[in-house]
Amino acid sequence: MRYLFEDYAFDTDRRELHRGTGAVALAPQVFDLLDYLISNRQRVVSKDDIIGAVWHGRIVSDAALTTRLNAARRAIGDTGEEQRLIKTLPRKGFRFVGAVQEARKSAGEAAVAGDRNLGPEDKPAPADQAKSAAGVPTPLPLPDKPSIAVLPFENMTEATDNVYFSDGIAEDIITELSRYPDLFVISRNSSFVYRGEEARVTDAARELGVQYVLEGSVRRIGEKVRITAQLIDAVGGKHLWAQRYDRELKDVFAVQDEVTRSIVAVLPARIEAMAVEEVSRKGSASLEAYDYLLRGKYYYHRYTREANQQAQLNFDHAIEADPRFATAYAWRACTLGQAVLQGFRPSSADLQQEIRRFVAAAARLDQNDTECNRIMSRMALIEGQFAKSEHHLERALATNPNDPRLVAQRGINLTFLGDAIAAIPWLEGAMRLDPFSAHRYYLDLVRALFMAERATEAIAVLDRMEPVHYEHYVWLAACNTAIGHGAAAQEAGKRAIALRPEFSVSAYFVGWFSWKRDEDKARLSKALLAAGLPE
Repeated sequence: MRYLFEDYAFDTDRRELHRGTGAVALAPQVFDLLDYLISNRQRVVSKDDIIGAVWHGRIVSDAALTTRLNAARRAIGDTGEEQRLIKTLPRKGFRFVGAVQEARKSAGEAAVAGDRNLGPEDKPAPADQAKSAAGVPTPLPLPDKPSIAVLPFENMTEATDNVYFSDGIAEDIITELSRYPDLFVISRNSSFVYRGEEARVTDAARELGVQYVLEGSVRRIGEKVRITAQLIDAVGGKHLWAQRYDRELKDVFAVQDEVTRSIVAVLPARIEAMAVEEVSRKGSASLEAYDYLLRGKYYYHRYTREANQQAQLNFDHAIEADPRFATAYAWRACTLGQAVLQGFRPSSADLQQEIRRFVAAAARLDQNDTECNRIMSRMALIEGQFAKSEHHLERALATNPNDPRLVAQRGINLTFLGDAIAAIPWLEGAMRLDPFSAHRYYLDLVRALFMAERATEAIAVLDRMEPVHYEHYVWLAACNTAIGHGAAAQEAGKRAIALRPEFSVSAYFVGWFSWKRDEDKARLSKALLAAGLPE
């Protein structure tokens, strides 16, 4: 079947997309997503429908779906702002709304006008595809230090609900590797985009901008576990190391330490990392508590109201299983923060106090816990305790310097402390560590650019991102005001109010952050009021 829309031809038999006479390269899942949306264009398809059709029912994060959807839009010249061809219907799903003509071909029939039979010599070389493919991420340059991505470990256990366990093992290896300051480690959010894909290691390395890739599998049978792992130099095309571990489940922490130690041992430059004993520190000796922690983190990363509730429940179970498990208390507090920021629960003094209670419990049990210090830094910033916020952020970064959330938090802190120019490279660094989840930090970068009087660049960042939150339009209004585009500022202000009718400028400055310098707060307030937003 060939679908024709605008100046595109989408051939499902040959799995090709053409614009005019030129081919547009697509990642396999992006092609499948377009195929499903176009063939079901008569109706709205839900997120679950898409996951069932494209990922065949595998558990997929919202970030992975958003990444593929954005790639599909780019491939056909659409954007999240315009939604000319692929429309998002909030809380309902997605629909292909472009006008489509179907062109069926019988066996041996010549291709219709505008299409040509490409022989091997006509097809773009991989290097050309990397440069021109609208649906494939642009290759990233290698960092100036050894860089690695840990792909999601394959769940080899028959029970599909064990995915959380294989994910958790890979995530903990990422966390442990991130403690080494001489390593550049890709965030879990970006490396886990490749879950369920049959992507080549070289493709993943090129798209993530790393030299080394770790992949593996987990098979859990009763109280035993088999973990396999192999480290690959994707640039040199060499297998550097491979190992299989058959252990009792009670030894799972030792396996993680052994895998991490082996990886660092074979990386080039003979990295002088901190003592392995520091890296080997674990928060709980209870396998039951650790199991609940992995389940809770799995749900936390799904970013839905229901999943947030499940995450809280599992962290509660982890605390019940081991009341001295500091990390579980910290993640419980983090999940409450997510509930407020995502709008799953309204902010209130009682909820703020509940978050503080869990953070305080984590701090009493382990003052060096990374999550605990990250959350305490954020809470102190909210309350205007800037020195305290910096203290806890420094402690968190000392234990995990490659965590993109901490790198971004440094940029956020610098912005609210009044040094937006210094904040920008930190926020850009967080996006580089987590390239497939860069959208999580774009409003933080826009805020810094605005305060650094670089509003035009801030608007360029906003234009690249899908406007999924009212704050997108709040900052678009402020930035357009700053460069004298009054009409555009007024229009953005109206869109912000449409998404959040109760918005007011005064309320916007209360709740989640404090500005150290009154002039920064005043400048933003003046820009928003000039855009027509209510005081």
